[in-house]
Amino acid sequence: MLGVVKLVGEAHGYVVRRELKSWSADSWANVQPGSIYHALKSLAKDGLL
Repeated sequence: MLGVVKLVGEAHGYVVRRELKSWSADSWANVQPGSIYHALKSLAKDGLL
């Protein structure tokens, strides 16, 4: 997740999802669409984004 944000900069969850999908992360990391938004929200809340 942080790798995508670092790569593309500030982005909406859809952009993060699209980038992760291009890496096939949905298969090797079991990334689900809802978990992307939850992770982004948690990272922002913790001041990491």
